Amino acid sequence: MTTTESCRVDCIGTLDGVAALAAEWEALEGATPEATGFQSFVWCHTWLRLAGARVTPRIVCVREAGRLVLLAPLQIERRFGVAVARWVGEPMTQYGDALAPPGERRGHWRALAEAEMTRWRDVDLIALTRLRADAVMAEGAVTGDALAAPFVDLARVQ
Repeated sequence: MTTTESCRVDCIGTLDGVAALAAEWEALEGATPEATGFQSFVWCHTWLRLAGARVTPRIVCVREAGRLVLLAPLQIERRFGVAVARWVGEPMTQYGDALAPPGERRGHWRALAEAEMTRWRDVDLIALTRLRADAVMAEGAVTGDALAAPFVDLARVQ
């Protein structure tokens, strides 16, 4: 848990903890215009229940004055000795993103969530892929290289 100003950042790491967030999570869904079904409580909770021991929830919750203002639904997977944080539901989730109401504080909340993720010593890679251009987590400065699969344009091959 991290606390700054009137904000607090917590990470939920159990299925029971995820279930306890249901009402607040659903309220945040309704307050986030960019939200898709892939960030919904129903989708994420169902996925985590069905995935079982293959993944561990890591739901990042930013609260301001006690109110949930940003939620990033992540899961931790371990493959070949590497721990990867990804959106809940991957690889089935078509779009990943956080939930947060619009407004001048959104960038601050996002920065707090990102700072929390940089402190994770049990995670080797954070892969926030599948972001739409209008995503909450895509706002602001973007750094790094675009991730794309290599391809051959067969129309040009004779």
